[in-house]
Amino acid sequence: METNAPEGWYEDGSGSQLRYWDGARWTDEFAPRLPAPASTSVVPSPGSDQKRERTGGPVLGIVGIVAAVLGLFGVVLPWIAAETAGILLLIAAFALSGIAAARAKRRWIGAIGLGIAAVGTAAGFVMFAIGLAQSLGAFR
Repeated sequence: METNAPEGWYEDGSGSQLRYWDGARWTDEFAPRLPAPASTSVVPSPGSDQKRERTGGPVLGIVGIVAAVLGLFGVVLPWIAAETAGILLLIAAFALSGIAAARAKRRWIGAIGLGIAAVGTAAGFVMFAIGLAQSLGAFR
């Protein structure tokens, strides 16, 4: 017998019931063994969409699209402050849309943001070339 075990309910060896140990001896008290509680947490499988959605879903893609559109308008305006803000917005649009395209469940939203950001970048290069040519006197 277990003489140094603390008092409490222990398995009786049958696997279906418990018996009470009073600290010195086994009593005649028995209790049914309750089943272990079922786990309520859901663990996604390695390739599941639940793992991909941890980035906020389409929100990053939508923010990327908005940043790309605002950046596109910024780079075509003739003011240096607007052009600078447009460039910064295009950089942010590339980053946000790239993350959304790589991780979000609806990848097409991120792809649209990347496309608009690419058009904005091309427009920015064209506007830069026009401004450089004008400053060098090519259009006088």
